[in-house]
Amino acid sequence: MAAGKAPGLAAVILDNNDSKFQQASIADIIETSSNYESQIPCLRLIDSFKKITLGKLLLECGVALTNLSSVKIIHICYRESKRIIRTEAFLELLKYLQKSTQLRDVLFTGCLLPANISSVSIPPNLKSMNVKVWSEWNGSTTSFGLLDLQSGQWHDAYRKEISSGDYAQNEEEFTQQMRGNRPDTRGQRLKERKEKGRVFVTSEMAI
Repeated sequence: MAAGKAPGLAAVILDNNDSKFQQASIADIIETSSNYESQIPCLRLIDSFKKITLGKLLLECGVALTNLSSVKIIHICYRESKRIIRTEAFLELLKYLQKSTQLRDVLFTGCLLPANISSVSIPPNLKSMNVKVWSEWNGSTTSFGLLDLQSGQWHDAYRKEISSGDYAQNEEEFTQQMRGNRPDTRGQRLKERKEKGRVFVTSEMAI
């Protein structure tokens, strides 16, 4: 698939490799900027986004972000350990982001997002804001799928709907990359389950 044009990334960074104190200090700056309506061009969350809980964005270190209204671009990046973001968690994130009134782009790299989602589940405010949601495609940092918020369907750089077959291929390649990033400690257990006729796929990496 041809490469989509993703937004540039001059950013404020919250990196999970940094100390909790450092991340908390940066979070305070972000909150203050939002309260005073000072724009932040881009916020990068590197291995740091955990989940949305109680209306807040929770980081892996335990720090929570309440207000991102000043952020224009959000980049959620998994660099050291890839993630699968399930539908429920993805929709909770979209719901949270609709409060970010200056938001224009959300970019995901190093993670697998749901194939397609129900358009009625997408927050109406986010649709009216015309926010663009990008996802890394086929493991490439230069090729992106674009989520149509009106239909809940993924499209390629030419606005062509990504088929279920193409998504399945992308999912398979992503899963292989995940396995390549960590030892296959469950190989023997999966083999045993297969022999017993009860194989199932799980992922400790899923949100």
